[in-house]
Amino acid sequence: MMKVVKTFLPYCDKNKSNEKLVLFVKEFFHHYYSKNKDKYTKLCWLCPPTSTKNRTHCKI
Repeated sequence: MMKVVKTFLPYCDKNKSNEKLVLFVKEFFHHYYSKNKDKYTKLCWLCPPTSTKNRTHCKI
């Protein structure tokens, strides 16, 4: 999942004038991220930048 996010964010930045992409991002954050915010918060907590733990979901 982190690989997808790492690829998607630069793509969004490069294409921020694309109206369809902007609508998709807004819809994603409104309908998906907001409902799953606790899961994402936990994931961020489990994978801090200074972590030395070898978890596959933390690798990019």
